[in-house]
Amino acid sequence: DAKELTLQTCLGAARMAQTSEDDLATLRRKVTSPKGTTEVAIQSMESNNVRQLIHDAVIVATNRSKELAQELCKD
Repeated sequence: DAKELTLQTCLGAARMAQTSEDDLATLRRKVTSPKGTTEVAIQSMESNNVRQLIHDAVIVATNRSKELAQELCKD
């Protein structure tokens, strides 16, 4: 089913990233077909600043995590 396919795809990508000497950008280029679905999806995300949105979300979550840790230490 779709869930299993998604999980196996993610696991395979993670294993490839762990075992390869290539950096992640190189690995992505190696598995992305020119003008294929992944390439156009990546182009769409890049043109819509998804990278910046994810970066901002990680920063906000990190800051909140620090706030929560400080609140726990007050007790």
